[in-house]
Amino acid sequence: MAHVHFESELEAARIEQVRAALASLAPVTVGPNPPVETTVLVSGRPPDGVLDRQPLKAVIVPWAGIPPQLLQDIRERPHLKLYNLHHNNLATAEMAIALLLDCARQTTLSDRELRKGIWRGRQGQGHGYLLAGKTAMVYGYGAIGKQIGRVLEALGMKVIGVRRDPSGDWKKHLSECEVLIVAAPLTEETKGAIGHAELSALKEPRLVVNIARGPIIDEQALFEACEKGAIVGAGIDVWYRYPKDETPTFPSQFAFQDLDNVVMSPHCGGSGDTTEDLRTRDLIELIAAILSHQNPASVNLETGY
Repeated sequence: MAHVHFESELEAARIEQVRAALASLAPVTVGPNPPVETTVLVSGRPPDGVLDRQPLKAVIVPWAGIPPQLLQDIRERPHLKLYNLHHNNLATAEMAIALLLDCARQTTLSDRELRKGIWRGRQGQGHGYLLAGKTAMVYGYGAIGKQIGRVLEALGMKVIGVRRDPSGDWKKHLSECEVLIVAAPLTEETKGAIGHAELSALKEPRLVVNIARGPIIDEQALFEACEKGAIVGAGIDVWYRYPKDETPTFPSQFAFQDLDNVVMSPHCGGSGDTTEDLRTRDLIELIAAILSHQNPASVNLETGY
């Protein structure tokens, strides 16, 4: 018999919503210790030994990214199916657009200066960069990337979307692009895929946005390009160093916080007023599809997404 277990506690109201929706398919439990009869586990970091329990059939990561250790653990147990969610696609795409517009129009910088009484860029004094007519490369053209592309086209931009390309042929198009937006999953292939050479290959004025995962862009290469002004604007929502507690923590070993041409966001791109509603909805739909043997799309264990 099927049994669904959520390792991390959800709000009581959401658990009841899940239970009600799945009542005819399986019981739903919550807590740090999955019952031995669990067949579908909702967890990004399962406790030791749980993956080897005989009844377990599927693991659902209740967010977008796949933890590297979990991916490796599932690869060693190919009888298990691994799933993740894409409930935050629209919110993340909107964050990419927000960061790009901020960098192009220098909104945050102007706000900081006007609060000091400095009227920067008034009356067309070379303020900002017009996006219409420019070309953007969206590195990672899945659900998030395609939504970004649609909005960019509506702004009058040409869009070059890049999907998985181990050959590296995508790099030859960088010289056509003034804008680079990173929206790819972090995998062995994409980690460090964008470094000094790729950033330098972009066409001036060079605007870069990362709403995917920090390490896809080489940390030092990005900082040096921003510091030297080779990149006129960078919007960054995903980072290289994260807080372990409430202690104030800078997001990199390099001082991005000192650069006026960098707009910084604390990895909140997927958040919004409806995020948890969408997460709950997508979890219900995915679990129901698994329990009903509808064979929903799972993570490709080779590529990691």
